Parts: sequence; C-alpha cells; structure tokens
Amino acid sequence: MRPVGICVESINQDRLLSISKVQDHVKDYKKLLCRLEDYGIYYSLNFLFGLDDDTPDGFDKTLQFLHEVKAPEAFFNTVTPRRGTLMRAKLEAEDRVIVPDADQYTNNFVCMFILKNMTPRQVEEGVWRCTKTFYSFRSMFKRLLWPPRKYTRQGLTENMLFWYGAKKHIDPVDYY
Repeated sequence: MRPVGICVESINQDRLLSISKVQDHVKDYKKLLCRLEDYGIYYSLNFLFGLDDDTPDGFDKTLQFLHEVKAPEAFFNTVTPRRGTLMRAKLEAEDRVIVPDADQYTNNFVCMFILKNMTPRQVEEGVWRCTKTFYSFRSMFKRLLWPPRKYTRQGLTENMLFWYGAKKHIDPVDYY
C-alpha cells in the first residue's frame, strides 16, 4: 500500500502564507499526524525549500520536526517556479531565474533561481542533506523501530530503498 502523501511544504507558518497556503496551520500538524498514526494510516510528508524567506536553519528545524513526530516517510524538494505562476513572473521581472526551462525539468533537487537568503547551492545541498539524514540508519531506527508501529514493516522496507537511493545520489521520488 502506498503512503498517503501530504504536501506540508514547510513547518514555518510565514512561509506557508507567502505561497498562499492559508488552509495549513503549522500549530496543528503534530496533533493531526498523531491522529493518522492512531488510525494506522501510513503517510509521507512533502517539503519545499527555496522560498525567499527560507534560511539555512530551516533544514535542521524540518529534520527535528520529522523526528519529533516520527514521520514514516518524507520527501524534500526545491521550489520550481513554473511558467504562468505569480512567483515565476516576479522572479523573471527581477532577473533571478537561472534555469529558464524549469517547466521541463524533472530533478527535484536543482534550485532554478536566485534566492534572497541562500545561494542555489545551499538549497541543493540542504535538500540532499535532509534526504540523506532522514533516510540514515539512525533516523530509521528512531522513527520506525523504537517503539514499533503499525506501519513499521512497510516503512522499513521503503526507507531502506530510499536510503540506497540517497547513498547513490538518486532522488527517492524517482522510485515512485
């Protein structure tokens, strides 16, 4: 069974508001994720990095949050400013797009524009670090094995696959 994919995007409320995600309330995340676990629902959380308000400490805060909630799966991506969006128009007007054919790009780990608080390289390295740290053996043990959960077997199997991908520098999303 595939996990329920939840596009959390960020654990910072201001960042969510900056992309008009007014329906998400970070203060409720832990309670809602506990409910999913109580029902035995296997889930994955999806995060975006590379918004103008993002700073390098956001990677560590996100990993800390994921370990606190013992998330079974998570995917980390860079923001992709698609043509036709307000974000893309703004970035083009400010001459900050560095990968103009972003609409055709499939790698979720490449930063395609210049940010205000980080370099594109910092974003890319942060996303890879999150992936490698989250799918490390230590992380898997803490999140999935102790204490065992209803989805431990499935989680461990998929996490091992993603560990292998991260080790080989392959985006785990490519396995889906």
